Amino acid sequence: STFIQALSHAALEPVQDCPSARRGSARVAVGASPRTMQASGSFVNGHNARDVLLPGVAATVVDSSAPLPGALGPEQLSGEHLQNDPEWERSSCWLWSYLKMHDLLIRKARQIDSEAREQRAASQAAAGQEEVSVADSMRLLRREVFSLCPLRFLCSGMAVSIVLTTLSFFVPYVQGQLLDATIDALARRKSGKAVDEFEVLAPRIALVAVLVFGSYICEVVVGILFAISGHTTVTRLRIKLFRNLTVQDIAFYDAHVSGELSSRLINDSASLSSLTQFTTQTLLGAVVKFVGSLVAMYWTHPALAITATLISPISSLLVRRTGQTVGHYGTVQNQAMAKANAVAIEVLGGIRTVQSNVGETLEATRFMERMNYYLRVIKGTVYLETVLRFTQFGLSRTRDVVVLALGMHQVINGTLTIG
Repeated sequence: STFIQALSHAALEPVQDCPSARRGSARVAVGASPRTMQASGSFVNGHNARDVLLPGVAATVVDSSAPLPGALGPEQLSGEHLQNDPEWERSSCWLWSYLKMHDLLIRKARQIDSEAREQRAASQAAAGQEEVSVADSMRLLRREVFSLCPLRFLCSGMAVSIVLTTLSFFVPYVQGQLLDATIDALARRKSGKAVDEFEVLAPRIALVAVLVFGSYICEVVVGILFAISGHTTVTRLRIKLFRNLTVQDIAFYDAHVSGELSSRLINDSASLSSLTQFTTQTLLGAVVKFVGSLVAMYWTHPALAITATLISPISSLLVRRTGQTVGHYGTVQNQAMAKANAVAIEVLGGIRTVQSNVGETLEATRFMERMNYYLRVIKGTVYLETVLRFTQFGLSRTRDVVVLALGMHQVINGTLTIG
């Protein structure tokens, strides 16, 4: 609501008490701030700005009749175009220029990551701490989590989760048998033979009902066991983390902000609870389903299984490449947004100084330039990112169409039943 009120106030009442914003008035840059600020040609008391400038202070006249930032003027619209970026290499082929821009952003992201690693290593060395890699953090995380986790609940949950995943394979198998039996019964009835529907349907439907109800029971038990395991683990982690924080040297607190440590104590512990409660269950189920799917596919029909898994290595490489590229995109996007945020924090934190020096338009222009740069970075990454994300989707759909065609061919030739 505050954001909407600010927008409506700016739209309806541009600057009621600031004659410097009157349409058509001259703008004068005053050297009273660290940056070149803008001042009005007239003040509330009627004195001209040129009469009150200090001797020797340079003044630059700026026409205030130009559209202000946010009014979608030519300058703002021009800054939104990717082709107007200073780093855009113009050529006769737009695609070639875009690929050059993409390569530049990737190299910039790698440089940002490298500088961040060097800065982190320097700060850790200054604090007398050893540099910790991601692999070291994961090893420490596994050791601490499993040392504090109630193993009886975790192991019981894992066992029931395996049973649940196994039941998920039997349900479609029994449903397929029910479908085949129903189709055979329909064929016998069309040929004039008597069909006992209860004999055909009852055993198989009862078996499906038992499997579905068993899956429901397993879901409830797994949820309870993993929830108890996750909450118990996060409680023990918070107690141990707080105890360790209270016995650290003062140099440790000189190198770390107390707010960041509090955030780690509160938020990271909750994330670890989610890791123990949901990620473990999901990962375990995915592994069991993956292995079970391969066994079921090759046992049911090896030819279709080979066709379905032939594209898997390509998809895996594509997913890995997409993850790396999107990670680089996130780096340059975050840096571009950080520059805009820095301007906003600086200006809003010193808004009295900005307004006293009549620097609203200049600061709005600076913020507009930072945001337009962020938009150009988004445009420079969104095309290839979207293509990479949906190429794997397209390959999967292509595989499905091929498997469907081969499967229907097998059904027509009688080597594969519909169920």
